Parts: sequence; C-alpha cells; structure tokens
Amino acid sequence: MWIKHLKTEEERKNFEILLRNNVQVFTVLRRILQEDAEATDRNETSTEDFDKPGWDYRAARRVGYRAALRRMLQLTNFIEGK
Repeated sequence: MWIKHLKTEEERKNFEILLRNNVQVFTVLRRILQEDAEATDRNETSTEDFDKPGWDYRAARRVGYRAALRRMLQLTNFIEGK
C-alpha cells in the first residue's frame, strides 16, 4: 500500500528505505493508535450512552473512528513484520 503510487523500482526501494529509517516514529504512532483503539473499545461497551439523546450518532461516530484506527494500524503492520 505504501509504495503502490510509485512508478519505478528505484522509487520503491528509496521509499522503502525511508520508511524503514523512521521505524521509531512509526512505533510510537502505532502505540498511540493501539491505546486509542483500546479506549474506543472500552467506550463502545458502555451502556451509559443509551440513556442520552443522540446516542445513535455517538455510536456511529465511534464505529467510524474505530474503522479509521484499524486502517491506520494495518498501514503500520510492517513494523511488526506483518
């Protein structure tokens, strides 16, 4: 996914080197994303929202946010060798 926009093999290799040289940054980003995902999961199971008007909008927002977090985590899988 990271290199599909690149046209030549040289561009792909250079970009891969760039990604691998920034593993520390991606590791921190991945940890932040995982913490947010865990917090979102905890909030998704809360029944307190059902007593408030507009709970369905908040639930839909959480689902969308969780989907975005999941996608970001997939994009950083290369850190763990996946």
